[in-house]
Amino acid sequence: MLNKLSITFFTSIFSLVANIISGIITARLLGPAGKGELTAIILWPNFLAAIGNFGITESIIYYSGKEEKNKISIILTNGVVSAIIQAIPFMIIGFIVMPYLMNSYSQHTITWARIFLIFIPINLLTLNQHGIVQGLLKIHAYNFGRIIVSWGYTIGLILIYVFNQVSVNCCVISLLISNILTLIYLILYSMKQGWLKWDINWNILQKMYGFGIKAHIGNISSMLNLRLDQMVMAIWLPPKLLGFYVVAVTFSGGLNLISSAIATIGFPSISMSTQFNDQRDKIPRYFRLNFWTCCLGALVMIFITPWILPVLFGEAYESSVPVAQILIVAAFFSGSNRVLAASIKGLGRPIISTYGEVISLGITIILLYFLLPRFLIMGAAVASLIAYSISFLYLCYFLLHNQQLSLKKMIVPQIEDVNLIKNLVNQRFYFSKRFIN
Repeated sequence: MLNKLSITFFTSIFSLVANIISGIITARLLGPAGKGELTAIILWPNFLAAIGNFGITESIIYYSGKEEKNKISIILTNGVVSAIIQAIPFMIIGFIVMPYLMNSYSQHTITWARIFLIFIPINLLTLNQHGIVQGLLKIHAYNFGRIIVSWGYTIGLILIYVFNQVSVNCCVISLLISNILTLIYLILYSMKQGWLKWDINWNILQKMYGFGIKAHIGNISSMLNLRLDQMVMAIWLPPKLLGFYVVAVTFSGGLNLISSAIATIGFPSISMSTQFNDQRDKIPRYFRLNFWTCCLGALVMIFITPWILPVLFGEAYESSVPVAQILIVAAFFSGSNRVLAASIKGLGRPIISTYGEVISLGITIILLYFLLPRFLIMGAAVASLIAYSISFLYLCYFLLHNQQLSLKKMIVPQIEDVNLIKNLVNQRFYFSKRFIN
């Protein structure tokens, strides 16, 4: 587990560096208004892809760890078929509604948003392939896929700058290419493992949808909690304000790399555990590791934001500083929620994490209604902070009672945590090693 967590953590850092570089490049080259247009183009196809997933990726992760190894090809085939069937209607819906969702943007921007709808089938197929390697804890392959998509986009942006082809259109093309390359890699990996066979099973597919739908409502609620503010801004506010807010989100999102790494390992690790006591040990261990490292990270980031953010993204984004500081605190709660939700899903209770996300979404909607018109992007940041913190309290309450865990065990650091962190620091991670097990 230690080696897998170490690899995932350092890959998260490596991917974060790529995301920061790509965010800086697009922010500086496109300016606040262009950054807002690029965000609007990407935003809606991402939202439709998330809706169209129906929780199948979560099911693949869960059942690939539960089912016998000879059923992996069945699970993957079910995922591929589902992705293709689900993508088509959402592409059609997106093509129809895009002019209404983006009525404050130019026709040229709307056209590129429609072109980017091809992202939907690419994304669904990629996530389902990724779900297999994550569920089986093939961490080298899983993390290499993450590197391709993040660094592929960043390298594409660098080439755009070098060849003086700076435009929103070229940025969109670069993002599409990076996602296609990731999908190709995962397909080749699945073929090498012998998973990619036409081996559909309707009974397993039914089980997958049964688990997936329960998790899906929570996934959509989670995504809306993360993106509803931007979606509302894309409809009602000028692109420039959206650009300021997206830069603040990008900067604060660096904190979540810790939570993302822990949740990535925690979900399949807990789902593979068959003993109640083993689960009771793993859940607080993952939570404590996330809680204290994120606390320290949040404090450091809040302190350096007024100096670092304008240096990285440009003086034009000074208005993003106070918003980013609030969103850093919000990122602490959202990252903690990710780890808690991964633990609960690993227990086979995805509906509980769904309840938490729905509660948070309801609060977000109410607060955005009252705060966004008056306080604009600052109001959106405060709404996110309050919503995430309430969801955090709900998920903690469930785990404390359902798993018979004490607050002390969840929060107070243990000797094993210190040893774990020491070992993580001492782990040597060489990207020159093979990423395929």
